[in-house]
Amino acid sequence: FPRWYTASPVCTPSRYALLTGRHPLRSQGKLNTVLRWRASDRWHGLRQGEVTLPELLRQAGYFTAFVGKCPLGGQSRPGPGMPTRHGFDYFYGGLGCSL
Repeated sequence: FPRWYTASPVCTPSRYALLTGRHPLRSQGKLNTVLRWRASDRWHGLRQGEVTLPELLRQAGYFTAFVGKCPLGGQSRPGPGMPTRHGFDYFYGGLGCSL
């Protein structure tokens, strides 16, 4: 491939764009809600109202899986940002940006 394009030079916003089809700055809270890391923050992860590509694929009869790191939430334990809560049927990997 001679050219590569992405919505952002860093992983979380570019994965957000790939999963939702939206530019990261058009997210709720301009992606600030996805990038929160402190335990004191109220919300971690992709909001439940966001429509994702895996949800659309599931409706079309496909089985979806997420393997690898999941930086769309920043949590170190299962929570609202889990890939299985956003259309993926199976998840194997690490939560947050560290594996």
